[in-house]
Amino acid sequence: RKVFVWADHASEGIDEVLVNGLPAGGWSWRNDQDTTGRPVTIVEFLSPPADNDVLIARGRGKLHPRTGEKMTNPAAVLWDLHANICKNPIAESALDQFRVECDVLGINIAGSIDESKTIQSLSREICANVGAVFSPDCIGLARVYPGGYTGVSRETIDYRFELSCASQRASIVNSIT
Repeated sequence: RKVFVWADHASEGIDEVLVNGLPAGGWSWRNDQDTTGRPVTIVEFLSPPADNDVLIARGRGKLHPRTGEKMTNPAAVLWDLHANICKNPIAESALDQFRVECDVLGINIAGSIDESKTIQSLSREICANVGAVFSPDCIGLARVYPGGYTGVSRETIDYRFELSCASQRASIVNSIT
């Protein structure tokens, strides 16, 4: 009753713990492993809180499961969402182009994931928040819109899909071959 799992991943840190809405003392945090060997973030109290106490911990920074670095690049977050949270078999390298675009443009993100949403809607929401587009049929899954750091977006489109484009900006030029 003194040890609580705060997150299902390793974290950069826990900044504050509240008990019944008031700042608590006598606690520590650590990154550890659960009984299956997966990384978790733990909050441990010196003495157990009462059964009816409401506990809230505030922390930051999900860490990459292999490198231990904080994940702030949108490509790393998308990969983690698909590969680790949803168990969708996707190689981290599949998002390399999107990762480079975000690095070159200095795009970083932070936040929490709403577990009531689908993987598709979460992926689209993450991309929309950084000026990118997500498509499960796109090579690389995501791209900064339009065209990322190169200024030109080139995709191979499967002939079985219907293609439509629309724009309201006169300065955008599309060359579709």
